Amino acid sequence: MRRIIKESNGRRASSPMKVCRSEIRLSSGCLAPYRPKKIIFVKKRGFWLQKYFLEINDEIQQTVHVNTQDKKGNTPLHLALQADHQKIAEYLLEKGANPHLTNARGLTALHAICNDQKDRHALVKTFFKICKAKHQLVQVDARDNLDRTPLQLAVANLSLKTVDVLLKHGADLSSFVLPTMDHFCEVLNPGSMSNFKSNLASSAMELVELLEKKGYELDRKEALTIMALFAKYGLFQKSKDLEERWYDDEYLAKKAKKIKINSSQSLYDLLQLHPQDAAKQFALSDLFKFSHSKKLRYLHHSYSEACTAHLCETLSRRFFLRWAGNSLWELLHHRMPILCCDMINEGLMNEDLRNIYQTHFGFGGFISREMMQLLLHGQNKKMMLTQMRTEKNK
Repeated sequence: MRRIIKESNGRRASSPMKVCRSEIRLSSGCLAPYRPKKIIFVKKRGFWLQKYFLEINDEIQQTVHVNTQDKKGNTPLHLALQADHQKIAEYLLEKGANPHLTNARGLTALHAICNDQKDRHALVKTFFKICKAKHQLVQVDARDNLDRTPLQLAVANLSLKTVDVLLKHGADLSSFVLPTMDHFCEVLNPGSMSNFKSNLASSAMELVELLEKKGYELDRKEALTIMALFAKYGLFQKSKDLEERWYDDEYLAKKAKKIKINSSQSLYDLLQLHPQDAAKQFALSDLFKFSHSKKLRYLHHSYSEACTAHLCETLSRRFFLRWAGNSLWELLHHRMPILCCDMINEGLMNEDLRNIYQTHFGFGGFISREMMQLLLHGQNKKMMLTQMRTEKNK
């Protein structure tokens, strides 16, 4: 019976005999069976085989075209990076692969690394390190056919560590524009991870914090884009969730007390607080770390969903309050003291703050004259929210 050898990914691999035959042909100078475009790299093949092939060519002093491009303009380096073959990519760079060549879409090798929802910051670091060792200047702000830079691709994929590496290596923030909502939706994949919602909320807030620390200032439309991500992927908590007091459930309370957010505070402590108060009592860094920890998977699905919504609402609270802070006061034409408006804002949910912000700056919204009258006449918050949601559903 013929023995089939397979690689770790389940694909059929070349047998030792076939490799030996290839070595004999190469050592004898026979390159006829090999076309230039296929001589160096076959997508999804094992690293050892390609490295072996290159080493044989070195021994017999055969020229290997490491910059050959296929019909789509992809070089072996492009294909290695797209297939997430880090070792092969590193080896190709060391062998002289040109990192500046673009494919039919205008993507350079750096674009290819950054255009992935996986945060491949280690590969980006290696890429810069090898290029520096070979005295190759990296075009860190190169633009593809859609006028996107590697930094924009990394931001769209919420690859925070990659963004940080790019900025440290000279990526230009002065000409940077936050990706559009369509671009974010193009690359974000809700099915890519079990804790997608908490990861998205946390990463979005961390991204804003990182860009602002580096000197970038979001404009109104860009802030609204971040808010739109929360609406698109269902990251807003509803006020009815707080009113139902589901967090007092005996099962949830028992489990939540065992799930630690930091050394002294648990998930139970977080759930007992309104998002406004929780945002003040919990450090954002702790909430960010907890969001990526997957600890909520220990809860029943129905509870983990509710806890995730509460977590998303809390860690994004400061962002929504900051951007919607004066919108209500402006909408009321300064007819209510700003301190009163601040008190009303603190009692609103993030979704309500977003709607007020949208209305203020003419991006849509649904705050009517009737709701304004409720505000001006000092009606209670619950009546105002009921009116707001009724109008939204019309």
